[in-house]
Amino acid sequence: MLLSGGIDSCVSAAVLKNELGINDLEAFTFTTKGAVQSEWQEAKLCAERLGIGFNLLEIDPETPFDISIPISSNYPYFACALLSPLMELASKKLGKNTSIFAGQDTRIHTPHLHYVDRVLIHLIGRTGATTTKATKLPTFSNKKIEKVVERFSTLASYEEYILHNLLHKHKKSKITGLSEYENKLLEKCAEKYNKTRGLTSHEFFNSLVDITMGFQNCSDGEYVSTCARVNGVYSQMPYCDWELLKFSASIPFSMRAKITSGRAGHSSKKKNVDKYLLRKAFEKYLPNELVYRDKAVCITNHDFLNGGMRPLISSAKIKGFESKLSEIITFAKANKDQFLISDYEDVVEIQNIIFLNEIQNKYCNAVQ
Repeated sequence: MLLSGGIDSCVSAAVLKNELGINDLEAFTFTTKGAVQSEWQEAKLCAERLGIGFNLLEIDPETPFDISIPISSNYPYFACALLSPLMELASKKLGKNTSIFAGQDTRIHTPHLHYVDRVLIHLIGRTGATTTKATKLPTFSNKKIEKVVERFSTLASYEEYILHNLLHKHKKSKITGLSEYENKLLEKCAEKYNKTRGLTSHEFFNSLVDITMGFQNCSDGEYVSTCARVNGVYSQMPYCDWELLKFSASIPFSMRAKITSGRAGHSSKKKNVDKYLLRKAFEKYLPNELVYRDKAVCITNHDFLNGGMRPLISSAKIKGFESKLSEIITFAKANKDQFLISDYEDVVEIQNIIFLNEIQNKYCNAVQ
């Protein structure tokens, strides 16, 4: 079981152990050495509460980066460089042909929606209204207010609102602009929402699941399965089960979208959390500090780019990207030669360039 410490994987572990009676279940998780954000302690707490084996892999971002890992997985995505060694550890300990469960993507069952999204979806369902007059709105220092303002700023266009707030259009990188390709795919998805005008809230969200299943959720499943395959194990993603999807699609939207009080992902600060049904159904198996804890995304890409991946920047030579690569080095030096957690969009695209460079060297040059 890949156990991150989040509610999705914790519930998966609880089901496997307590509902299905798998007594030899082993939990595997990783952490990045020196990272500001990590969930491994929550993962350990879950494993201890359920009485299952716990295996922790600490990955040092200063270690020379083995770029062959994501490339050999046939999926040049940074997360493969973290997930594949974890799959390798599981394969060595449990043997080849072991089934590895990945408990993720419950968002396709219990939507993560801002309360403004809920109001808009309800409004569309009742009236079919989709546009409002654009107004220049002020900026605020309060993050909660800022999120509301950001959503209202896109209300002038139905498709823009869908694109930015439900499909999460990427911010454009200051350096490469590579995210534009993925954003164009998202825009095509947003265009399909013209057919959802006038639907009920329940129908609207099911259409959202239907459209995104072929985009984000399939991509998530692909990189997990490729990492498993190259390490001789099988991946199982129970939340993507078709029968489960049909069942959740039948649950009233008001219950699927219900929120409850909980705590922030990386602190004890009180916060409203979603996935109410999932949390409520399995609170008997897990401690409250896990059950009602918000999603905690642990961003560590920049740590690797500052460490073991740094030499790969200067060695990258991709036709058409020469000027961009020099901009990357200049950009890093402007931050005292360090990439920061706030540089996430740029860091991701720099890593994409590094992967493209390796693919070019390994395959394109060989063909020539």
